[in-house]
Amino acid sequence: MNNIISAWAITFVPGLILWTWEKKDPLKEINYSEEILEDIKNAAIMMLYIVVVVYAYYPIQNFITSAPFVEAIGWTNILSAPLYSRVILAIFLREFSLYVIHWHMHYIEQIWQTHKWHHSEQKLWWLSGVKSSLTSKLMFASIGLWFPALAIPAHIAIVYGAIASFHNTISHLNIKWRPWMRVVEYVIVTPRYHHVHHLAEERFHNKNLASMLVIFDHIFGTYFNTDLVDSQTEEYGIGEEPVTARMIVGL
Repeated sequence: MNNIISAWAITFVPGLILWTWEKKDPLKEINYSEEILEDIKNAAIMMLYIVVVVYAYYPIQNFITSAPFVEAIGWTNILSAPLYSRVILAIFLREFSLYVIHWHMHYIEQIWQTHKWHHSEQKLWWLSGVKSSLTSKLMFASIGLWFPALAIPAHIAIVYGAIASFHNTISHLNIKWRPWMRVVEYVIVTPRYHHVHHLAEERFHNKNLASMLVIFDHIFGTYFNTDLVDSQTEEYGIGEEPVTARMIVGL
């Protein structure tokens, strides 16, 4: 139960904190009174999905950290490396794995079905960042296994998870683009960087796929220069396709 509560907090608390920034400096005008009821329902679905994910991955984590499995894959020498080097490796592998999964979601039609609900949002704000189908949630949750696999203490994994969730919320915020974002984008994904990925025009859907580290977009050719588009005048979403139960589950 503690793991579930921690996962809920990591997912939703950053958004509640950052909402004040969003309302103070919005990129687009959003009538939150109209949006909130729909997105509270989506948030409730997300809370349920988190419970499913926690229980689904608990036995997997126990298996990959068991002595027979560690010995079978020859992981012993890696686990003897200094903790700081294993943390750096886990972060890199987590972010790279997230990019690979996200790439497949956009480039393979069958897997795109798992991700479509997230892109159906036509008004981007902090709650948009947590909206994810069940199948998408299960796929993305796999990236967190690098931390226990590398014998990194749980409290460190939780701290990084909170940082990643905080960043994910920021990247979806409805905030005006500022000059500092252009500088930060040499390394880290910013709101304007990620908003391009959510624009309605199909040519943007497969661009700026990185979650946190922009280097993967540059290496694999999915980078789009944010200076070439003004998302304040562009539309978000995937058109008028209705949201269905199948889309919410991700099938």
